[in-house]
Amino acid sequence: RKDPAATAAAPFLNMQPIVILSPAEPSAEQLADLERFGALHVVCGSPLQRADLARVRIHTAGSAIVLANREEWLSANADTSTRLSLTGADTTAAATADAPALLSVLNIEALTFGNADFFLSVEFIHRENMQFVGDTETLKINEVYGQAFLHPSFMSGRVYAPVMLDTLVCQAYYNEHLLRILQQLIFSHGSVTHALGLAKLRAAGIAVDDGSESDEEEAGESSAHVYLVEVPRRFVGRSYASLFSLACFEHRAVAIGLYRVVVHHHQPLWYVTPNPAPECLLREDDRVYLLANSRPELS
Repeated sequence: RKDPAATAAAPFLNMQPIVILSPAEPSAEQLADLERFGALHVVCGSPLQRADLARVRIHTAGSAIVLANREEWLSANADTSTRLSLTGADTTAAATADAPALLSVLNIEALTFGNADFFLSVEFIHRENMQFVGDTETLKINEVYGQAFLHPSFMSGRVYAPVMLDTLVCQAYYNEHLLRILQQLIFSHGSVTHALGLAKLRAAGIAVDDGSESDEEEAGESSAHVYLVEVPRRFVGRSYASLFSLACFEHRAVAIGLYRVVVHHHQPLWYVTPNPAPECLLREDDRVYLLANSRPELS
């Protein structure tokens, strides 16, 4: 059995350097948690200032995430109920709530213009503001709620809104297995948040059995992880059904979707196609999402 004290003090494996640019200094407790991840640096500054972005060398980054300050907006508008609505009725609130995020996007895009592989993801309080990131074209449907989610920026994972989390919380009340499924998809190789929570309990002197030994015994053939694998060259031009059969019968893996790219206005646009049609033809730069016990080597 693992030593609880050693587990509580052990750092998480993180080979990718991460820089957090924030105008507020983290608390001592937060800093202690962040230090356990390794290769993580906290810099006091603001993405609203290009000098601060240049100071953290944003032009050398592979990706960036811009988070909205939802708490500050809620506290400034806690007086009314209409401003808390995400229906877009209060256009003034919708326009101003995401202003810092939009300005941050403009600054980051200006400093990373020469990096074609740079990936930027932005959180918006109001989904209507997704139209201001990336291309303005969108698929047209006769449904107000879903229209904002058909922008290329959302379909490629570059923008998202907290309203999706609100929906998830409501659905999880009726379906207790939903969170477990999402946890497996997002943290398919181990949950950092779960490990961090256990470490905090142990540090507080609370005896916790994380069930790691029983989990390892029960895992075996029933456990699966999500892998993103390149489509073999010999399958280029062939149907998705043929690749599905290869993964299923020769590698004991289940294909659940494709990750592919199109050139949109002279810019690469990556997007996910879940459960493609069996006759969907595979492309040279396609990648496939697989559920498997170990990483399959498709050939």
